[in-house]
Amino acid sequence: MYDQERLLRLLNNSERPVQLIVAGKAHPADQGAQALIQAWIRFIRRPEVRPHAIFLSDYDMLLAEHLVQGVDVWLNTPRRLWEASGTSGMKVLVNGGLNLSELDGWWAEAYAPKWAGH
Repeated sequence: MYDQERLLRLLNNSERPVQLIVAGKAHPADQGAQALIQAWIRFIRRPEVRPHAIFLSDYDMLLAEHLVQGVDVWLNTPRRLWEASGTSGMKVLVNGGLNLSELDGWWAEAYAPKWAGH
């Protein structure tokens, strides 16, 4: 998280309210990912953030099943070549959401610049 104050302004915009749901699980050996999750949790615990954001721990297939049914934008930012498959992003699309992700996993295979207007 590079600019927490900017995110705070977006979350607290009374004209365009935003609700942020962060879900994830760090590999036990990935200390960087564990530190990032801890930073998110500290940010979300701030009193001015708490009404607008939540962190859901222990991300798994059951949690993903519920999330993909109600999300507007699915943000997936894996480290390239570390993404298992990114199938949650596929499920978001068939549930009417938008997928905003790195070109990794299925996304790299399915992406076609000619269809994206490039």
